Amino acid sequence: MRRWHGATLVAAAACFAAPASAAPQWTVGLYTGASGESASGRWWERTAWFSGARADVLLLRESNFDVGLGPYVDVSTASFEDVRAGGGLSWLLPVSEDVPFIVSAGGFGRLADGELIPGWTGQLFVGSRGFNFHSSYGMGSGLLLGLQQELEPRRHRTVFVAAQVDLEVLLLPGVLVYELIRGPRARK
Repeated sequence: MRRWHGATLVAAAACFAAPASAAPQWTVGLYTGASGESASGRWWERTAWFSGARADVLLLRESNFDVGLGPYVDVSTASFEDVRAGGGLSWLLPVSEDVPFIVSAGGFGRLADGELIPGWTGQLFVGSRGFNFHSSYGMGSGLLLGLQQELEPRRHRTVFVAAQVDLEVLLLPGVLVYELIRGPRARK
């Protein structure tokens, strides 16, 4: 008799349980700001213009309140004197419904003067990054803080602060002009 109670509970739970639907959410952003460059062990010897592009995919989320985890890639430069490319893992922490923290860590390589120098990087993104219930693309814009530390031999260090703007926001004026040129008859 007790076996039937357990089986009945399992069957009821299976009938009324909602399916899990954690869909990947990806985004692409461009950022620009200032960096402190140092090769002598100090934190900020020379100020440079720092800019780049960053894309990530966050998994395991179903709403704005869920933690997300996933890979990211990044390409940047300091005053167009070098090229830095890297990637790693991002972890979204939902501090509030609309403004999460995204902590990222990984590796990168800096190409300068014909030499590729490896290093590690850590970044903190604070800004809007809501869960998109209608698409796999989730817009995100905000403040990006970061540290890049090269491994031997030079041990070049970069500390940066930048404003990140979602690529879709930058493309919206072009979409508006296209729709205005196309006219209302073409939209029917």
